[in-house]
Amino acid sequence: MKKKLLVLIVVMCFVVSTFSTNVFTAENISESNSEYFYDYIEYDYETQKTTRYSVPATNSIQVNETWDLFDSQAVDSMKQIAKDTIGGANSNLSRTIIGEDQRFLSSPTDAPYSSVALLIATYDTDNNGTVDDSSCGTGFLVSKNVLVTAAHCVVPKEDIDTTKLVELKIYFGVHQYGASLTGLSYEHPKKWTWTTNWHGSDGWMYDYCVIELHNDITRPYYFNCISSSNAATPQSIYASGYPGDFQYYQMTSFGQLTETAYNWCHYDNDMVPGMSGGPLYTSTNCIGIITYQADTFNQGNLFTPSLYNLICSKIVDNQ
Repeated sequence: MKKKLLVLIVVMCFVVSTFSTNVFTAENISESNSEYFYDYIEYDYETQKTTRYSVPATNSIQVNETWDLFDSQAVDSMKQIAKDTIGGANSNLSRTIIGEDQRFLSSPTDAPYSSVALLIATYDTDNNGTVDDSSCGTGFLVSKNVLVTAAHCVVPKEDIDTTKLVELKIYFGVHQYGASLTGLSYEHPKKWTWTTNWHGSDGWMYDYCVIELHNDITRPYYFNCISSSNAATPQSIYASGYPGDFQYYQMTSFGQLTETAYNWCHYDNDMVPGMSGGPLYTSTNCIGIITYQADTFNQGNLFTPSLYNLICSKIVDNQ
C-alpha cells in the first residue's frame, strides 16, 4: 500500500479555558455563522482532568490522504468464505437486519479492516469504586494515533461526568468468535474530545468522539475522512464493526445510503449493537460514523465541517 500525507493548516485558532462546571447548554446555530463557536470537552485519561475549549465555526484545517484501496474481488472472496458461518447465526440480540443477512467476515489484518478497533469500556455508575457496567463498541483509525468513534461508546449522554468511565481498552486485530480477550494486547487512550452538543436534547446529531492514542498504530490504511454533509443519495456504502452476536469477529456489510441531512444519514446496511462507532465508507472515502440501529433503518453521523476540522486538528496535534 502506498500512502501520501499532505497537511495544510489554513487557520488554527483555539480559545482554551479550564473547565470548572458540569452544566452545559447545547446550541444549534448554523456553522455558517462566523460568530458561532463550537464548544468541546477534552478529557485526559491519565490525569482525569477535563478542559473546555471553543473553536470558531469558520475554522479550517485540512488533512488529505491518498492510498491504494482494497478491491471488489477481495470483498467477494470474503463473502464466499463467510457464507456458511453467517447462515448458521442464531442471535438473541436486538438487531436491524434488513431482508437477508448480508454481513460478511472482514479480516482485521487486511486493509481497510486493519484500522477498525474493538472498544471495551467499563464503568462505575454509582461512583462506589467498583466496576458495575461495561459496553462494547467500535472505532476506526484516521491516522497513526487518532481514532474516531461514537460518543455514546465512551461518554454517557445523560451525564458528562466522565470519571464514571473506569477503563477503555482498544483492541486491534481481534477476530475470534466467543473466545475470551484475556491475554490479548490492547491500547489505552491519551485523551478524547467531544462536543457539549452531545448532551443536548438533539444530541443524537452530535454522537461523535475523537480519541488520541498513547502509541502509534502502524497500518497500511487509515480511513480518509471527507466533509460529507448532505452527501448524495443513493450511493453504495460499506459499514464495518464488531457486532454483539458474533463477538469477537469483525464484520462488514454492503448497502446503500438512502437519506442524508446536514448532520446525519440513513442507510440499509445490516447492523447490530456493537458496531456503533464503526466507519461508514465508500470505495474511496470515509463519510461517517455508525451511531444508531432502529427497526426500519440504520443511522449514522456525517462529517460536518466542524467535525471534520476537529478530526484534522487532532491529526495535526499528534504529528
